[in-house]
Amino acid sequence: MQTTDPQRGRSSGAEGGSGPECTAAPMNTAAPMNPGAPMNSGDAMNPGEGNPGTATCDSAGSAGAFESGTFESGCAEAGSSAISAANEGHTRGSLSGPRRRSWAHRARFEPLAKLLDDDTPVVREAVRREYERAGRMGLPSLRRAAKGSSAIARGRARTLLLEREKTQAMRRLLKHVMSGPIDLEKAFFMLARYHDPALDPRPWKTRLDVMAREVAARSRGLADPLDRANMLVEHLGRKLGYGGVSGDFHHPDNVHIHRVIETRHGIPLALCALYMFVARRAGIRVGCLPLPAHVMLRLHGTIANGDKGSRIVDPYYNGKVRSEKECRRYFEQNGLAVKAAWFRDADDMILLKRHISNLQRSAEVRGLPREKRELGLVRRALDARVRAGTPAGGSKDA
Repeated sequence: MQTTDPQRGRSSGAEGGSGPECTAAPMNTAAPMNPGAPMNSGDAMNPGEGNPGTATCDSAGSAGAFESGTFESGCAEAGSSAISAANEGHTRGSLSGPRRRSWAHRARFEPLAKLLDDDTPVVREAVRREYERAGRMGLPSLRRAAKGSSAIARGRARTLLLEREKTQAMRRLLKHVMSGPIDLEKAFFMLARYHDPALDPRPWKTRLDVMAREVAARSRGLADPLDRANMLVEHLGRKLGYGGVSGDFHHPDNVHIHRVIETRHGIPLALCALYMFVARRAGIRVGCLPLPAHVMLRLHGTIANGDKGSRIVDPYYNGKVRSEKECRRYFEQNGLAVKAAWFRDADDMILLKRHISNLQRSAEVRGLPREKRELGLVRRALDARVRAGTPAGGSKDA
């Protein structure tokens, strides 16, 4: 059953790009596992390891004094009349209480807002830093500028407002990953809100709830857990058509969970995560295998003779069944030394770090270095938890 789509989420600043997969090219079903294809594993070759040395972030609270005499003189000239008017009104006593504070606020920030359409790089950076330092005090001025008559100033004011919202979203995400158990689904939606601060995750979680109820209804009466897990693949991969992408592999729509839910297309990790979030709701046990360049899903169950059994499926190809032998042969043919950890269910921290690597690659392709650096800050926080021996929390399977 296909449910009614909620309102489409915004995709801020997503021009898209081209190039290799976030981690590498997906496996090809035309020739199983595409043994002759070259492989570029990128960041995901070591899915459990971070790279703290390259992850730095612009500080949201960085202030610093103005370093440009050009800015200071321009600000003084543009704001002299407003400041004089405010001081004169205050001296006469014609304004009091909230009105006096409003005039004082305008006297401070209106000259700054007038410099939003200045194309001088030094001035633009100084204005940005001053608004960062002002915090909430500068919001009324920015909101007025975002509705003003100058198209350039409107655009830059809206960009600064968006950056502030993204900074707040990043702080919430860092708080989540630095303390307490890591909830993979919550972290995925928090990263989606960093990308689009206006996103409301509740409609998308409702969509996951609906899919889980449909899977539970279709698997009712099946005794073997593996049969119930197969019904998950049948419903998501074949009936609803969730599968791989065509076109711009690195586009945020193919990485962020809410966009994958809506478009029904995504990169391997995003699809495996979607399967896992539905499975956890439906009480079905699955796990994500952190194979290099191409995450897959393991379905857990019990064979009739009492031995534990499982099955590997590839959500990128609508749930195609893969064997461990097939996967090992593919890696060996591409010069990779197979590691046993690749075939064990990954915990939420490993999957989150890999998801962040994919988002960093997407930001790099779209030419967003600041976003890449800030996402790197989350990876550094996760690496710090590993070094400190803090438990990540999160189940390795559902």
